Amino acid sequence: MTSEPHPTFLTIPLELRLEIYKHLLTIHAIPPEYYCYHGIPTYPHASNPPPPPPSPRPELLHPQILQTNRRVNSEATPVLYALNTFTLTLDAHAHQPQPCLELPLLGPRDCYSYWYCYPPVTSPHLAAQIRHWRLHLALDDHEPFLPIDSSSSSSRRGPTQPQPQPQPPLHVPRSTITTTTTSAASSAPAPATATATTPTAQTPAQLLTNATSVTIFLRRTLGALLGGASSVDALRPLEPVRGVRQVIIEPTALGGGAVLEGFGGYIAWLVGVMGAAEGERVGEKYMPRDEIERRRLEGWGGWVR
Repeated sequence: MTSEPHPTFLTIPLELRLEIYKHLLTIHAIPPEYYCYHGIPTYPHASNPPPPPPSPRPELLHPQILQTNRRVNSEATPVLYALNTFTLTLDAHAHQPQPCLELPLLGPRDCYSYWYCYPPVTSPHLAAQIRHWRLHLALDDHEPFLPIDSSSSSSRRGPTQPQPQPQPPLHVPRSTITTTTTSAASSAPAPATATATTPTAQTPAQLLTNATSVTIFLRRTLGALLGGASSVDALRPLEPVRGVRQVIIEPTALGGGAVLEGFGGYIAWLVGVMGAAEGERVGEKYMPRDEIERRRLEGWGGWVR
């Protein structure tokens, strides 16, 4: 009499496994009872007694599952990169020009919070799987965009500061992943690793084209806000991007609407071309309404009123 084989994680339907991967590998909202960085809890009414100190904040991401075996790694890696929003800072002061996944450290979003960045994505193959982007651009930065390249992390000007290295990493090298005993797992394709031997640089058009969402936060340095030169040169590398389902361009909290003043026509045009289907509006350039707008876009002499 033969006994039935014990069920395992890989014997449940793929649809259920994908739901488990989504729960473990996507960032969810922070519970509101957690503190801000200064230790003051937020609660609706000041007369209410403060809640008891919370237990240690639960992990918002569980990349440990990628170490289970190669089959799980192959199934779960696309979930991690396609469903989370990755941040890319494209300015001269960015210490990490590669995209990274940011996690909130403390507190709900309505109060000051720290953000923790996992090691940046240096593999072009993995960066191509990212569907949701958050870009930070400085309008007064005239340095060219650096493509995604594993060798370019320290090629920006300015000192390179060490970044915290959380454990475990977002992507697990194949050498550390065990193989399963089932034939299906053995035949599953091995996932690409972040240690590609010959990485290929990628431009903004290659990274962002056909993305699901792109949110661009624009800022100016204090000198630009006080009248220094500022232009849309930082946005021009995004002009060839096409096929983005949702494009949002807005200022950062610092400076408010003044960040976008004088650039409204160009920004509206850029949102339109980035949302156009791939292959449409190729080579189209923005035509300023008058000479004053042209000078503003080029950063001629700072503000021109």
